[in-house]
This record gives sequence, C-alpha cells and structure tokens, in this order.
Amino acid sequence: MTGQSNRPISIHRFLIPLAFSVVLTMYLFYIDEGYYDFRWMLQWGNWIACIIYVSVIAGLLILFNQLLWRSKQSLAAVSMKSLLSTFILIVLAMMLFHK
Repeated sequence: MTGQSNRPISIHRFLIPLAFSVVLTMYLFYIDEGYYDFRWMLQWGNWIACIIYVSVIAGLLILFNQLLWRSKQSLAAVSMKSLLSTFILIVLAMMLFHK
C-alpha cells in the first residue's frame, strides 16, 4: 500500500475557504451588481454568475492552502491561511486588472 496516507481529510480545510469565498463574493456583488443594494438577488442570471465566482474563488483559496501551507490543518490555522490567501488573491487581481 504505497502512496496512501493515514491522515484523515478534515472538512474544515474545504468549508472555511468556501465560507471566505462566499463572503467575498457577496460583498463584491453587493457593491458591483446591486449598486449597494440587495435587489440583485431577485434575478437568476446574477445567481448563476455568483455561483461561478464563488466556485472559482473557493477553488483558488483551496489550491493556495494546499500548495503554500501544508503544515498545520487545525481550524485556526486554516482560518488564518484562508484569510491570508484571500488577501493575496485580492492583491493579485488588483495587479492584474490595474491600468
């Protein structure tokens, strides 16, 4: 049995980055799609775009957490790593889309 790990996969390694991506996406949709209003939630097309954004951001956060920080996987460690990864993603996006 080579290549198998006895380390259990903890669910918070996936739920915390997902929660961070949902909060970040909801804030971005609040200021961009809804013009500081929540009426954007009434249109199905906005929800489809929101799900796509959440999926991409959560995937990138999980990837960052897996590639950059492999040591500790406690709840507090994953929370701090997700917060730092979110900051890194925002900075990278700003550098990418800045004129």
